[in-house]
Amino acid sequence: MKKALKKALFIDRDGTLIVEPPVDMQVDSLAKLEFVPGAISALKVLRGLDFELVMATNQDGLGTDSFPEEDFRIPQEKMLRTLAGEGVLFDDMLIDRTFESDGAPTRKPRTGMFGRYTGGGYDLAASYVVGDRATDILLARNLGARGILFAQETAGRRMLREAGTEEACVLISDSWAEIAEYIRRGERRVVVTRETRETWITVRLDLDGKGFGGVSADRPAAGTGGTPENGADTGNRVGTGADNGPDDNRAGAKNPAGEWNNDVWNG
Repeated sequence: MKKALKKALFIDRDGTLIVEPPVDMQVDSLAKLEFVPGAISALKVLRGLDFELVMATNQDGLGTDSFPEEDFRIPQEKMLRTLAGEGVLFDDMLIDRTFESDGAPTRKPRTGMFGRYTGGGYDLAASYVVGDRATDILLARNLGARGILFAQETAGRRMLREAGTEEACVLISDSWAEIAEYIRRGERRVVVTRETRETWITVRLDLDGKGFGGVSADRPAAGTGGTPENGADTGNRVGTGADNGPDDNRAGAKNPAGEWNNDVWNG
């Protein structure tokens, strides 16, 4: 039996999970640590879904005089302890320490620190990147994942339009509750397609019974010469961007705080 592919939620930190200080953009003390409203509750919902949780963050100059390691580590560990107390553990943490001017391959939106996820063991088309910047949506596009922009809708659309990344974004919202529900509902939907001699039937089911479903004759089967019966998308098989990625099972135990290394702090 073919092993099911895993899925991941790649979640940005500053400005998405915790508030990003507007002056220096660094959470370098406990006094600056503040969770984005609704983030903890949403993570508890997402932790119960069939995804690995991966924190992915750029931390400009981490470990240099401009951002000493200890200044980062104290609020980071406090954040992780708070989340762990709510039952939220990250399966992995990816931290890039470079400056944007360095042009490092590991810095988002580049994918250099995502090698574990690009080797074929993950269904990236059914995975998500959640972040507050256009670079997070660029990362989603570069990974072949679906992007969710944590932003006010009007400002978010303008941001994506300027960056040319609208096509990689499936949702713009500044509500963590809405984001969690969007992802959860996607996991609770099933689309089954069956081709007969006369037509191509698609059955859409919402397992929560909230009206997603229906049966449509998307198009006639090849060679029958008929027409679609109900205006559904002609010949529209379920694609990689659909909300119904293949089922899979998370492998391995969740690991709380782990050890530091040069580029990645694996949780």
